[in-house]
Amino acid sequence: MFDYDVGGGGFIPGIVFNPSESGLAYARADIGGAYKLNSDDTWTPLLDFANNTNWHDWGVDALATDPVNTKNLYLAVGMYTNDWDPNVGSILRSADQGTTWAETKLPFKVGGNMPGRGVGEVCLCS
Repeated sequence: MFDYDVGGGGFIPGIVFNPSESGLAYARADIGGAYKLNSDDTWTPLLDFANNTNWHDWGVDALATDPVNTKNLYLAVGMYTNDWDPNVGSILRSADQGTTWAETKLPFKVGGNMPGRGVGEVCLCS
């Protein structure tokens, strides 16, 4: 488990390296979004579009990078699974390493900031 501050919010419970492209790595935060590693060892935030209307997207519970098409990136997002949070989780998909996103709402909640968030990545592949 990594608790590495990349200049964003929350803890970094996971860093995922792409097995096919050297230097391609992403970090996920429990309440601070997702980040891409740059060649100068700085990090670029990927979810800065999230605001007060879609704040649940800041909670990243799982992240997967595609070893075949390394431009593809997948996130399971959602902040809380508590009854008081009305939001369901989503899968965010990017075909350009996180520059733009498409969203699919899930029929259940995802808890990026819930207990167990640091136990490792879940496979988001088929």
